[in-house]
Amino acid sequence: MTTQPTRRGVCLVLASAPGVGKTSVSRALLEMEPDLSLSISATTRARRPGEQEGVHYFFKAEAEFDAMAGRGELLEKLPGDVVGICLLPPSMAELERRLRGRAQESEAEIARRLVAARDEIAHWSDFDHVVVNRDFDRTVAEVRAILHAARSTRVRQPWLPDFVAELLKS
Repeated sequence: MTTQPTRRGVCLVLASAPGVGKTSVSRALLEMEPDLSLSISATTRARRPGEQEGVHYFFKAEAEFDAMAGRGELLEKLPGDVVGICLLPPSMAELERRLRGRAQESEAEIARRLVAARDEIAHWSDFDHVVVNRDFDRTVAEVRAILHAARSTRVRQPWLPDFVAELLKS
């Protein structure tokens, strides 16, 4: 009986402006992929009603967050193991519609989020992959395909040289 070979892990980072679908896509992937687990992110934004420290995020002051980054405590410091995916909205009008539909927020808060969204969207080129969330099911499928492709790279399968050597002996 052959045992399943071990695989080097992947740190899949989904980034997006609020309202693009990062949380929904993450939840769908977690349901589909039994070997996938969620890492709780650190954030400098204010806690929203109902959010709990260490459950939804680790809420940090800017200085504390910067110190963590400086000490290499954030996963995005894992060279070679991070696969970054930027999720984009199909349009700013659609993003605004989604933000308005999320919760009862003031006009000022929605305007603030749209300004912040433009800043986050401007960093799209910092990512390995970019997916435009026009259709939720297609977006999940595209992100899942990126995950599977990342898992199958040669460097993430350290058992391959021995396996191929055995194949060639036959």
